[in-house]
Amino acid sequence: MEMTPLDCPSCGRKNEPLGVAENTLQYRCRACGMVYYGPEECGEGLEQVEIEDTPVEGTGDWQTSSPAD
Repeated sequence: MEMTPLDCPSCGRKNEPLGVAENTLQYRCRACGMVYYGPEECGEGLEQVEIEDTPVEGTGDWQTSSPAD
């Protein structure tokens, strides 16, 4: 089975598969964290679609403060 990159169904970012189980490619999106699966056959016949990268909410600098007493 070829380890084919597949776009995330949630945000559209292209990801490499993490592994294979029972002929199913397993993915985890590095942008939004979604876990998804795709058998090798699912990529056949699909056309490339360009999707603009969008910032993911909650990423960036985190500022923390102690709780108010």
